[in-house]
Order: sequence, then structure tokens, then C-alpha cells
Amino acid sequence: MAAWLCRRRTGVTSRKLGPAFGLTGTESVSNLVRHAQQQSKRSASWRMKASEIEATLQLNTEHKA
Repeated sequence: MAAWLCRRRTGVTSRKLGPAFGLTGTESVSNLVRHAQQQSKRSASWRMKASEIEATLQLNTEHKA
């Protein structure tokens, strides 16, 4: 979820996100983000948790990566 939120809310590239998550390739970050997006579509509780995190962090801008 963290990688998904970072991509969704900051616009930071996969290349820059990778090291923050201990990943070496951009494809690994893309896979994390893709998996999280699928979870978001399938699970209301997952979406609720993401919304809670966004509210806590006061994230209110969205960048489409």
C-alpha cells in the first residue's frame, strides 16, 4: 500500500521509489503498485485503510503516474 500511495500522491518515479522500499528495479515497484491497485478495486476494507492513511497524512493532491 505504501508504494501505491507514494506513486498516487507524489508523482515520484518508480526509479526513485525502488530504493526506499529495498527494491532494485523499476519493474518491482510497478508490480507492487499494480498489486495494490488490484487490492483497491477488490477490497472495501483496503480502500478504507488507504483513506485513513491519506487523511492522517493530510494528503489531498493526486498525481497520476
